[in-house]
Amino acid sequence: MAAIRAAQLGQKVAIIEKEFLGGVCLNFGCIPSKSLLKNADLAQTLTKKAKTFEISFDNLQLDYSAAVKRSRQVSKVETLSSAVNVTVEGPAGEELLSTDQVLLATSFIPNTDSLGLEHTGVIIDRRGFVEVDDRMATNVPGIWAIGDVTGKLMLAHAGMAMGTVCAEAIAGKSPEILNYQNMPKATYCHPQVASFGHTEEQAQNAGYDVVTGKFNFQANGKALGLNDYAGWVKIIVDKKYGEILGAHMI
Repeated sequence: MAAIRAAQLGQKVAIIEKEFLGGVCLNFGCIPSKSLLKNADLAQTLTKKAKTFEISFDNLQLDYSAAVKRSRQVSKVETLSSAVNVTVEGPAGEELLSTDQVLLATSFIPNTDSLGLEHTGVIIDRRGFVEVDDRMATNVPGIWAIGDVTGKLMLAHAGMAMGTVCAEAIAGKSPEILNYQNMPKATYCHPQVASFGHTEEQAQNAGYDVVTGKFNFQANGKALGLNDYAGWVKIIVDKKYGEILGAHMI
């Protein structure tokens, strides 16, 4: 997005990618994770909800290794009576990991160690994230940073917004200041969770006269049709002006 916006503003743009064009989100994160979620959703339906949807079959086999391999460099997952063996592919070749359970959970750390930033004077915080101002500029003129490496909000659409701000700042424009709290946040799990803005407690602590509204999915027709109606939507509103301060969906 930064490259597109910079080009739109008449700047010359060069894209340098460490490995695969599209980076983490396209190749390892956002997009591959959706294939795992689809596999999990189908497995849940076939093993837990088949009778509800009048589906019958014999000898159902779920190949989790194939599902995982669709999104990660995992070549084999084998469930034994007392352990789970996972074969992963790394720089040194295949490696066998044996454990009681396998939990697919990820987090991010800044990938800044090999960039040579220590030779530039760019300020790095104690966790390794690059410090930037509201324009995405570092403390060193001419060096800018956006996205996960800043630690602001490690979501793809946040990085895109930061890229737009950065490109406009470089081009001499006056970009808007981003409000990270109001950016939508989603957790792709089951049940799915999404939110933006203040929680009720945060809004009250900020001095707002708060009113809330809550709607349960049990009254939602599509949720009932999907037989997946646990959960609710909650909206936090400023009573004085009717401004939506936050929302949470589970």
